[in-house]
Amino acid sequence: IMALTHRSFSAQHNERLEFLGDSVLSFLIANELYKRFPRIDEGDLSRLRAQLVKESSLSTIATSMGLGDFIRLGEGELKSAGWRRPSILADTFESIIGAIYLDGGIEPTHTFILRFFETQLNEMDPKLIQKDPKTLLQELLQSKKSDLPIYTVVSIEGEAHSQTFTIECSIKKLNIQTIDDTQFLFIDTPGFQLKHLNLINKGLNKTVNQVLSDVDVVLFVIESRGMTEEDQAVMKLIPKDRPTILVMNKVDLMKDKNALLKEIKTMSESYSFKAMVPVSAKKNKHLDHLLATVRDFLPEQPFIYGEDEITDKSERFLASEIIREKIFRLTGQEVPYSIAVEIEKFEVEGNLRRIFAAIIVDKESQKPMLIGRDGEKLKQISTEARQDMEELFGGKVWLETWVKVKSGWSTDQRVLKSLGL
Repeated sequence: IMALTHRSFSAQHNERLEFLGDSVLSFLIANELYKRFPRIDEGDLSRLRAQLVKESSLSTIATSMGLGDFIRLGEGELKSAGWRRPSILADTFESIIGAIYLDGGIEPTHTFILRFFETQLNEMDPKLIQKDPKTLLQELLQSKKSDLPIYTVVSIEGEAHSQTFTIECSIKKLNIQTIDDTQFLFIDTPGFQLKHLNLINKGLNKTVNQVLSDVDVVLFVIESRGMTEEDQAVMKLIPKDRPTILVMNKVDLMKDKNALLKEIKTMSESYSFKAMVPVSAKKNKHLDHLLATVRDFLPEQPFIYGEDEITDKSERFLASEIIREKIFRLTGQEVPYSIAVEIEKFEVEGNLRRIFAAIIVDKESQKPMLIGRDGEKLKQISTEARQDMEELFGGKVWLETWVKVKSGWSTDQRVLKSLGL
C-alpha cells in the first residue's frame, strides 16, 4: 500500500520507495544493456538507458498496467486528475519496483522489470541511438542560421561524488513574417519592471536589456495618449546608436485627431525617433505602413528562415503560452501574474497532439481561483486553450491541465530556471 500512496494522501508516502526503485531500475537496465551490447561505449550505453527509463516510457508502462486506478491521492490531486499525470504514474511505478526489491530481493525485481522491458531491449538497435538534446538543438539552430543557445550554470547541488547541475539554456524568442523580398524577425520583450524587483522581475529586466542590445531596430510601443513616466524610464535603456521607431497604438480610440497630432509634435521635439507611426493593432490600421517603415532600417542579407515559417518556438512552448493567455484573460485580476505553465508531457500521434500541462501557482489559496466551482473555471481555460491550439497546429488536441502549488517559486532562482524563466 505504501508504494501506491502519494504524498498528497498521507505523511507516510512512497517517495523513499521511489528513490530506491529508481536506483534499482537503473542498475538492472544498465546490467541488461551491458550484457546485450558488448561493443558499444559508455556514452552510448547511457543514452540507451536514458531512452528506456525516462518519465514518458515509465508512465506509458504504468498506464498499460492500469496503475492510475490504484494510486492513493489527496483530494486536490483527485480533482486535477492526478491519476493520469505522467510524473505521478512514473514515480509510482518506480515505487513498486522499490517495494518488490525490499520484499523479494534482486531476482524477483529483475523478473518483474523484464516483463515490461524485454521487447524494447530485444528491438533496440545501437546504430539508431539518438543524439543528445544539446547536439540536436545546436544542429537545428545552425541549419536555420540562428544564434547558438547560451548555457549558464544556475546551481550545483549534492556531494562532490554525485553532483546535480542545473543549467539554463537561453534562446531568443522570434515571431517571423516574410513579405515579398523582406523577412521581419520580431523579438517580443516582457514589460520592464520598475517595482517589486523579485527574482522573476529581475530576470525579465535582464531579457529586455539583452534584446535591446541585439536587434537592428527598436519598435517602442506606447498608447496614443502619450508617454507615461514608466515609458520615459524605459526609453533611457535603448542604446543611443539603435534606430528607434515610436509606435503609437490605439489611435482608433482617440476621437480628437488634433490632440493626436499635438502629441506627435511633442514627441518629435522630445526624442530622437527615426519615425513615428500611429496604428491600431486591434483593427489592423496602418500596420502595413509600419512594416514599410521598419524595412528601411533592416540589413540586406539572405533570408534566415523559410518563407512559410512564422515562429522559431516549438509547439510545446506555444501550448504553454496559449494556456497562460487564457488564464489571464479569464481570471482578470483574481490571479496575480506570478504563475507559470509547465508542459509535463507533449506527444504527437499522427494528427493528434496529447498535451499534459501543470499550472504553477505560489499559494494554496490561488488554486480555487483557477479551478473554480466544480472545476468550471479550469474547464473553460482548458477548452478555449485547446480550441486555439487546434487552429494553430492544424489538428486535434487532447489537453489535460491541473494546478500545482510551488510555494515561493517566483523568488526561487532554481525553480525559475527549471521553468525556463
